[in-house]
Amino acid sequence: MHKQTEQLLREIVTKVTGISEVGDETCLYHDLLIAGDDAANLLDMIHSQFGTRFDNLEFSAYFPDETEAFPLRVAKLFGYKSPHKKIPFRHLVKVVEEGQWFDP
Repeated sequence: MHKQTEQLLREIVTKVTGISEVGDETCLYHDLLIAGDDAANLLDMIHSQFGTRFDNLEFSAYFPDETEAFPLRVAKLFGYKSPHKKIPFRHLVKVVEEGQWFDP
C-alpha cells in the first residue's frame, strides 16, 4: 500500500503545483511554494482521496497565507529563511498512512 499511497500523493501534489519532480525530502512550502488557498486545496484533496484528518494541523505554522506568500517568495531569492516549519513529502505519506495529521 505504501507505494500506491506515495504515487497517488505525488499525483495530487503535481495537480496542485504543476511540478512532477517531487522527491521524499521535497518540502511542500519551502520547495514547492504551496501556500494559502493552494495548501488548503491540497489538504482537502488528500482528505477526499484518503480520508486523512488534518484537525490537529496548525496551518499557519507550516503555510503562509496568500498575503504573506509572495513577499516571502521574493525574500527567499535574497537568502531569507522562512519561519514556517517544513513538511517533507515523506512525512505527508506517513500522515496519510496514519489517517491523521501529526507533527514531523
